[in-house]
Amino acid sequence: MIMKDIRKGIDVIDKVVPIALRWMNSDAFFIEEEFEKVFRDYWMVRHCIDKWSEDNDFARFYLNMDMVNAELFFKFYSIPLSADPFNGDDEARLEAQIKEDKKGFDLYPFETEIVRKFYLYGYNNSLEVLKTIAPQAFERVAKENIDFYGNGLNWSNAWMIYTEEDKTAIISHILNEE
Repeated sequence: MIMKDIRKGIDVIDKVVPIALRWMNSDAFFIEEEFEKVFRDYWMVRHCIDKWSEDNDFARFYLNMDMVNAELFFKFYSIPLSADPFNGDDEARLEAQIKEDKKGFDLYPFETEIVRKFYLYGYNNSLEVLKTIAPQAFERVAKENIDFYGNGLNWSNAWMIYTEEDKTAIISHILNEE
């Protein structure tokens, strides 16, 4: 994987993780207010609140977001997005996925996809996987008593204590998984 993509991935995750932690460590009132600002449409806000209240986990919530809501999220928090390869045309995106076997970064803006990959990886893997990816990161996670269970909260808390070297190893690993 190109170092430029690794750096870009780290920068995006660095911006999203503090937001994710703020959401996961807040009460229902904060979430409702935040969702009203981010998603604006009354019915979409209600839908998002219902989805959020199922788990209170940013990873699960983000993984269930559609492209429209992901773009609203990035726009609201002033996180720049690369161009959408399909300009929001979900039908063309689906066709490319089926007929051309396109995946991931070929279908979505880099930023939305790297966040999806990060949280999908974290949701599907215990932090113990760091033993092989970034051993020093694993030691820091253990020292800080961060629960190893794979979810958005634990992976986000762990991200906050990683060094640049740890982040590089982790994002490189995630990008090379495709």
